[in-house]
Formats: sequence, structure tokens, C-alpha cells
Amino acid sequence: MVLLGLSALVGWYADVPRLALGTVLAALLGATVYLGQTARRRARERTRAKTELRQALDELEARVGERTAELRESEERFGLFFDDSPVGAVVLAPDHRLIRVNKAFCEMLGYSEEELVGLRPGDITYPEDAELSNALLAGLRAGSVPVFQAEERYVGKTGEIVWVHVTATAIHKGDGTLRDILEVVENVTGRRRQEEEIRNLNRELEQKVTELTAANDELKTFTNSVSHDLRAPLRQVDGYSAILLEEARARLNASDLTWLARIREGTQRMGRMVDGLLTFSRAGHHALERRPAGLNSLVEEALAEIRPDTEGRDIEWRIGELPLVDCEPGLMRQVFQNLLSNAVKFTGPRKQAMIEIGQTEVDGQAAIFVRDNGVGFSMKYAGKLFGIFQRLHRREDFEGTGIGLATVQQIVQKHGGRVWAEAELDQGATFYFTLGNEARARPREKSAAGTGG
Repeated sequence: MVLLGLSALVGWYADVPRLALGTVLAALLGATVYLGQTARRRARERTRAKTELRQALDELEARVGERTAELRESEERFGLFFDDSPVGAVVLAPDHRLIRVNKAFCEMLGYSEEELVGLRPGDITYPEDAELSNALLAGLRAGSVPVFQAEERYVGKTGEIVWVHVTATAIHKGDGTLRDILEVVENVTGRRRQEEEIRNLNRELEQKVTELTAANDELKTFTNSVSHDLRAPLRQVDGYSAILLEEARARLNASDLTWLARIREGTQRMGRMVDGLLTFSRAGHHALERRPAGLNSLVEEALAEIRPDTEGRDIEWRIGELPLVDCEPGLMRQVFQNLLSNAVKFTGPRKQAMIEIGQTEVDGQAAIFVRDNGVGFSMKYAGKLFGIFQRLHRREDFEGTGIGLATVQQIVQKHGGRVWAEAELDQGATFYFTLGNEARARPREKSAAGTGG
């Protein structure tokens, strides 16, 4: 084609001067070469573009495949989490219909998935709770409530009430419109039952406390009555018996004198029991007013109270360094008085008595002890030791009311501590007590250590 064109041009310009024709031909040949090069370059560019396009398409297809695999894997993970979750899970459509439920939710209510899909929460919610549930879902749908949590009651297939804790959240599309509502439902029936049991127990406890308070008030009234109504006639019986014994002794025979002595002994013992009951009652009703008190000083005061009982006795007193503690001094003095009085009494058969008061440590807590070398007791009866009116020895052998140790226990427990004893028959006894608070050390006070008599 190019040659034909050239021939035509040659014929056309046959009359053109040779120099001019050569110039034209050279220009034409140059244009032809340029056009050929341009065509080949464009062909190469088209080939390269097709190759790059193919590579780009292959890369895009690979990326789409990877993304599709990731989405599929993510959906599978969500499906496994949703279906195998130990708590109930529900997906609701924007119109609140259930469109997906997991196994835990079905088992919770006793329904199959087919029976639940298509229902609305109001269909399975206890009527009194349905209104609140619907209002919260409406707020979630409208966007005024982004997430809500509530405890409500569902009704199972067999009619049983199931308490649930619901956490609901809205899932939106890219344009912001509501797509689904996801609910996580936890069965809290067991916890609610426990809470109800606790409330019932609290009500029962409050009732018992009320009854106990009333009983304590009655006991207080009774002890006050005992104090006033029994003491007077007891004093009269004892007083008239003493007058009769003194004025009519010459006219009475030995038997009469014995009976009068027993009357006086009985009334005096009854008086001591009345005093013990009053002390026991007051210790129980006494409001604690703790303040720092040195126990050595309280021991000395208690010893002064019982000193008449030690007259004529050979007693070795071993009083160690005792701590300064927070306590009610008056009540704590009573504890020492009762324990020391017991020790004096039960060391009576000993020619040389030994009574020791000291401090030790038991289970990491400071404990005070009173030890004696008296007649002791069998530990198989230790459970009766602190009971009111309980005695481990015959009255004929050791006088007592059976109230002293019960009072000790009441006072110690009132201080938050405990009291116990260790003993062997005919090998002495040791009484321990704690006060429920850390003792604070301080220099030893002047004590009554030494030999009493």
C-alpha cells in the first residue's frame, strides 16, 4: 500500500525537479518509519497494559478470596460462640421477632428452636415484666437507649418461672439503620432463690431477735423481782432463825438446833444464789464501756475482795506481768474475782496451795490464765463447766452456787473473747480466757505476789 502510494506520488511529480522530489521522498520515508515505530510502541503498551490489568485482576480476585475466607471463618466462629455459649443468646429482628436462638436459651425455657423463632419477647415474658421489656426494646430500636440491662421473669414451656438477667444491644447497618438486636440472657433463678431465702432468714432472725429481746426484758424484770421480793423474806427467815437460836437455845434439844442450823444454811445459800443470779443478769445487760486497764491492778482489787476466804490458809500467789488491755474494768474485776475464788475454794484440801496468774499465747493470741494445784476435775465433764447451776463436785465437799463460771463466760464473750479450762482429776486446773483484742505491753505493776494467809 505504501509502495503504491509512492508510485502514484512519483508519477504525479514526474515533472518536479529531481532535488525537490528527493526531499519529498525522504520526508515520506521518515513519516513512514515514524508511523511504524509508533504503531509497534502502542502495540507493546497495549500488551503491557493487558498484562498489568490481568495481574491486577488476579490480585483482586485473590484478595476477594482471602476476604471471603476471613468472613466465612468469622461467621463460623460467631456461629460456634453463639450456639455453644453457656448462657442464652438471642437475635431479634427490628420488629422484635426472634430470628435466632442458641441451645442454652432453648434449654433454659424448655422450648425447641423451631418453637421460639418467630415469637416476640412479650410472648415468653411474665406478664408483670412484659411492659418494661417492651419499653426497653422500643428505646433500643429508637436509639434513645444504646444498651440496656434488666432482670425479668420468663415463663418456661411447663409454666415455671425463670429469672433472667438480660443484656441487649443494637446492631446497626452502615447507613445507621437498625439491623438486629442481640440479647445475652443469663439464668439467675438460683441466685434469686438464694436471695429470697436470705430475706426469709433475715425476717426470721429479726423475729427471733425481737423474741429474744422480749425474753431478756422479762428476765431482767424477773431478776429485779427476785432482788426485791426474795431477799426480804430470806433475810427475815435467816434473822428470825438466828434470834430463835440465840434466845431459845437452852430450851431446844440437839435435833432442834440442827434443824435451825440447816434453815439458816439454806436461806444463806439461797441468798448467795440470788446475788449470783443478779450478777449474771447485770453482766448480760451491762453495756460495755471499754477503756485501757491494767490487769495486775484488777487482780489486786479482786484479791482484796476474796481475802476473807484466804484467812488461815497457806497460799503461794504467783502473779506474772499482765498486759494493759481495753476492757470494762468492773466486769473484768468480776472475772478475776470469780476465777480466784474458785481457785481458793478448790485448793482447800491442800496444805500448801499454789495459785498462779499469768499471760501466755494460744493460736497467736494473748491469753490470760489462772492455774491452781487443787483437786481438778475430769475433762469428760468440761462441757458442763460453764453452764448455769452446773456443778462438778458435791455441795457437801465444796460450797457454791454454780453461777460463777457462767458469769465469767458471759463477761468474756461480751468482750469478744472465749474461755476454756484444762484439768486432771486431783492434779489441779487451769482456766484460760482471751478478750478479742490485742493486749498492749507495759511495765509490770506492783502486785500482790507472795504468800497470803
